[in-house]
Amino acid sequence: MPSLQFVSSKGKKYFRIVKSVRVDGKPRPVPICYLGTVDHILEVFENFQKGKSPANSENQTIENIEIGSGNRPDKTLQWITKSRDIWKDKCQKSKAQLKVKTLAVKRLQETRDNLKLNIEEADSTIKVLQEKLKNAEKLNDKLQSQVEDKDEQIDNLKKK
Repeated sequence: MPSLQFVSSKGKKYFRIVKSVRVDGKPRPVPICYLGTVDHILEVFENFQKGKSPANSENQTIENIEIGSGNRPDKTLQWITKSRDIWKDKCQKSKAQLKVKTLAVKRLQETRDNLKLNIEEADSTIKVLQEKLKNAEKLNDKLQSQVEDKDEQIDNLKKK
């Protein structure tokens, strides 16, 4: 919500309109519009009440501004409003695209992490199975040697 704030600089008080925005988790005032000193604000207000254009240095009344002069406040305001709306639309589109890209990157990172975990689990399972295979081969070799020993014993017994 915008609020009026004064700032002192070189002994003078200047007014500005600010809005509160969070920066790094802390609220910070962000200037929206600089209004100037109290005297300047009063001068603009008095000129406005008299029908004089505050933006025009010659202080012509608004009714006396020529249509072709290019100093028409209504055209300027329309242009500013239109430009603001176009810029706002572009910002919203960019924000939406950024959100889609951010979500896609996040999903890819999650998928990558899940695949890494699956690979680690598969590697550990492979190591366990390789150890079991080695143990089984050792046992098989041992049993074969025992079978050969028993066969020799049987052959020796037959010869006797």
